[in-house]
Amino acid sequence: MSKPYEMHVISHSHWDREWRYSFTEYRLQLIDMMDRLLEILDTRPDFKHYHLDAQTSLVEDYLEIRPENRKRIERYVKEGRILIGPWYTLPEEFLISGESLVRNLMLGHKIASDFGKVMKVGYMPTSCGQISQLPQIFSGFGIDTALFYRGINPHDAKSEFIWQGPDGTRALAFHFYGGGRANFFSFAFMPVLNGGWKAPSLEDAKRYVHVMNHNYRHLCDYVDPPSEFHGDMVEPSMKYLKRDALGKATTRYLLYMDGADNGGPHPFTVDFIRNANKLSKNDKFLHGNLPDYVAKVKKVVRGLEVLKGEMRHAGKSPANALYVGVLSSRMYIKQLNIRTEYNLAGRAEPWSVVAWLLGHEYPKSVLDRAWRYLLANHAHDSMEAPSTDPVHDDMEYRFRQCDEMSLGTLRRSLGKIVSKMPLCREKESSLIVFNPMPQPRSEVVSAVAAFPDFDVLTSHRYDSLARIREVPRDPSEDLNVKTIGLYDGDREIPCTITSQTTRNICLERMELNTQAMPAKQFHFNFLAKNIPAMGYKVFRIVPNKPCSTGGPSLVTSKRVMQNEYLRVKINDNGSLTVKDKQTGRTFSGLHVFQDEGETSNWSEHVTPEIDQPINSTKTKAAIRLEHADAFTATYMVMVRMSLPAEATPDKKARSRRKKTLEISSRITLRRGAKRIDIVTTIDNRVKDHRLRMLFPSGINTRFSWAGGQFDVLKRPARGIFKKGWCDSKLTTHPQYHFVDVSDGKLGLGILTEGLTEYEILNDKKRTIAVTMIRAFRDIFGMPARSDDTGAQSQRLIEFKYSICPHAGDYQRANLFAEARRFNLPLEAVQTGRRGGPLGNQISFLSIEPASLILSAMKQSESGKSMIVRFFNPLLKKLQATISCFGNVKQVWQTNLNEERIRELKPRKDGRISIAVKPKKIITLEIMPNREK
Repeated sequence: MSKPYEMHVISHSHWDREWRYSFTEYRLQLIDMMDRLLEILDTRPDFKHYHLDAQTSLVEDYLEIRPENRKRIERYVKEGRILIGPWYTLPEEFLISGESLVRNLMLGHKIASDFGKVMKVGYMPTSCGQISQLPQIFSGFGIDTALFYRGINPHDAKSEFIWQGPDGTRALAFHFYGGGRANFFSFAFMPVLNGGWKAPSLEDAKRYVHVMNHNYRHLCDYVDPPSEFHGDMVEPSMKYLKRDALGKATTRYLLYMDGADNGGPHPFTVDFIRNANKLSKNDKFLHGNLPDYVAKVKKVVRGLEVLKGEMRHAGKSPANALYVGVLSSRMYIKQLNIRTEYNLAGRAEPWSVVAWLLGHEYPKSVLDRAWRYLLANHAHDSMEAPSTDPVHDDMEYRFRQCDEMSLGTLRRSLGKIVSKMPLCREKESSLIVFNPMPQPRSEVVSAVAAFPDFDVLTSHRYDSLARIREVPRDPSEDLNVKTIGLYDGDREIPCTITSQTTRNICLERMELNTQAMPAKQFHFNFLAKNIPAMGYKVFRIVPNKPCSTGGPSLVTSKRVMQNEYLRVKINDNGSLTVKDKQTGRTFSGLHVFQDEGETSNWSEHVTPEIDQPINSTKTKAAIRLEHADAFTATYMVMVRMSLPAEATPDKKARSRRKKTLEISSRITLRRGAKRIDIVTTIDNRVKDHRLRMLFPSGINTRFSWAGGQFDVLKRPARGIFKKGWCDSKLTTHPQYHFVDVSDGKLGLGILTEGLTEYEILNDKKRTIAVTMIRAFRDIFGMPARSDDTGAQSQRLIEFKYSICPHAGDYQRANLFAEARRFNLPLEAVQTGRRGGPLGNQISFLSIEPASLILSAMKQSESGKSMIVRFFNPLLKKLQATISCFGNVKQVWQTNLNEERIRELKPRKDGRISIAVKPKKIITLEIMPNREK
């Protein structure tokens, strides 16, 4: 006789913090749900376990309103009846940085630990596919499992399989059966509650309350829910559940998920289990939990299939659809996110660490709050942007709060570092150029120097009779600055003053009111050479000392600009012809815009039945030289496209009524740069359309390479999915940082700031298409608001991206690092500080070789050391050398949760060496000698 099957029923709530309704509305529902959960746990000892969707944010959200229930929750978490973590919020993985995923898990672990226990299971019931490095990320937190259902299907593997990440890390993976995260809820709980799957009836309608003129005008509340247990539904449900699992599961332990979106616990679950065990002749139903279920499977599972890389397998069943449209829905949200991530993790945190190394306090509480704002926005139904307008309005607020905290902290940290710098000469100023990358850089900097216009200022004081009198100013203080010169020590640095303005500058001082000081501002460009890695270099600004211009202009003929590496010609239609001087290859027709209709929603792109793409190739662009000198050249290119205003009401075509879409692009080439930087502004007033940029590469390749989360992904250029599958049109892919096509000898990369979707068109030119706007009408599922229009992206939007031709492939071109440099420019700071112990140039952190990518530089959670995290995106092993400011006391390699693995011994010269395997993430805890 075969061993009986164990049916593990996992009660949970899949909680969308915001989606159909705002966070606040859903929190009111959360309060009701949690109150009910605690009541059930108090009164029904047979209701053994409940999972809060692997999120700890739910507990925080609830206790902000019900703080009196903290002890009850702590007790049930410690007893294992409430399971929380390992996440803070359940993220959409492909739309955020790898570092953000790490911080999400760190915060989730911290909160869950504070309540007594972390659920160490890699539960991911939401993301539209799974990133390649998730096994390694989970492993960094002591998690060796992954449970999900989007991204893989039963025709790819059995329900249990081995998932191997690009670095070789393996996880035991579980793919849910039919019904996904709600299979028990759908096929067992619902029948016993309703006697089947009944459509709403007249009797149901009598139980609803509909409050008119409400923010959600189509929302009804069910005030008298059904409560009859339909016992006749138990046995057929049991048979259906087992039949669905057989042939998919590889062990006798079967997994049944009892929960639904924003639902809550119900005693009928354990009533079903009790009845099912009475009816069962051999099998056993358990009210289980995920850790126990996983532990049982681990003991018996053998010979599983191994699947590698990212889980973006298209599916036959709509239940497993990848919803690829999330990559481009409300693109402005994606842009805000990446800009905010860079400001927080790429700028505010590292310079705060530097200030801390110099003896100042680390602003941990401020940065922690900024991360909470950011991670709240990373919840899947937030970042995917399928939601009602109030949800995304709230997201913009949180992004703004995070950004204000990040940039405010950055300004203060740089000010503290500047306070330690050397003496300025007489009436000169210092210009400090900061480099946030861990490798030295030489790049053109556009800076602003301001000098007080003292001749228009007067002072006042009391006289002997207590009257306020004007006091003549010492005329020797009047600088009367007419021009400026720039020096590196005593060596003159060529620079070009691009403009001069006069305006009031705010002087902030805690002891005084804010004061306005009239000042002359000089805007200028110069080539900042050899700026130290994660450090700075001090330049002298000398008033009234004319500077040399630096040589001939980068504009060499009409509509042509060129530097040492690139020649760029702007064509009549606004497109670009770019010659890469290193390879000799010329790329023609780059930067064309293409528009087509859109009749779908957030989940996918669908064109109308009658539609013809409209390209900008036949337009006459307005082209104007905006600026040119020896360091930079910028052309303004205006393209006007006459587009259908919207789709027809039946969505079968686009309207005959036209609107003009103006696309303004500032195209800039800089001295010494291997890329062309572009800033494009669009005031979108067209509806129901998708706008993309086209970059014909002309490169014969069958693959694309795209930046991802701690990885670079190789993908087929053509769609790989079969006709009739739900994702048969899956040809668009996610990118984070860049997309590249290459034949191994030369390539064309497009670097981006927050543009997260690309496609390699199936044409002879192997055209790279990057999505800018996908405007659509409908949000996801049963909207409670009918007049939301935010998904149409009717707003002024700015896009930043760069064209980067190169020799070799992405590895030889070091394209990941180039994309980081594009998103983290050099930072110029002016000061007149007097005195300080630091030198004129210092590197605080150096990581070699340059192919290694810095992901985090922060204070450790213990507050006693610094954390440095970097990764190897290449396909070959690298030997890392890390140099730190000052003497290093001790160094440990840690996991991602900052738990020490092994101690490393610095070399005699104080440097740290460590081998980094391909695609490996390395985290170091460094105990420095801090200044007092």
